[in-house]
Amino acid sequence: MSLSPALAETSKGFSPAGRLGSPGNGCYTTGVQERLSNEIGADVLEGSPLGERTTMGVGGPARWLCEAHTAETLATALAVAHDLELPTLLLGGGSNLLCGDEGFDGLVIHNRVEGIHSDGETATVAAGESFHGV
Repeated sequence: MSLSPALAETSKGFSPAGRLGSPGNGCYTTGVQERLSNEIGADVLEGSPLGERTTMGVGGPARWLCEAHTAETLATALAVAHDLELPTLLLGGGSNLLCGDEGFDGLVIHNRVEGIHSDGETATVAAGESFHGV
C-alpha cells in the first residue's frame, strides 16, 4: 500500500501492513485524526465499532469515523478524505450493510443530514433522513 504524500506526512508510526486493532497496537495515529477533525470541523472518532451503527449489529472498527449533521460537513469530509487519498465509506442508516470483523481501514462518514421540506407539491428530503420519517 502506498500512502499519499499528505497522508504519509501525518501518519508517523503507521504500519501499512498492520491490521486494525486497538489504539495501543501501533496501527493508529493521532496526527491523521487531529488533521481530519480540524479540517472537517467535526469530531473524528478512532476505532469506533461499525456494528453499533448497523441494523445487524456486526462489524469491526472504523479507522476513523465522523458524523456529518450538515450538508457542508458531509461535503467537507468527502473533500478532505479525497485530498488525503483515504479510503472512504459513506454510511447511511446501516440497514443495507454488513461489515466484516476487520472493520474499515479508512474514513467512515456517517450521513446524519436530516430534513424534509415541502411546498405542497414537491418534497425535498435530505440524504440522511430515515425512510420512516418520509
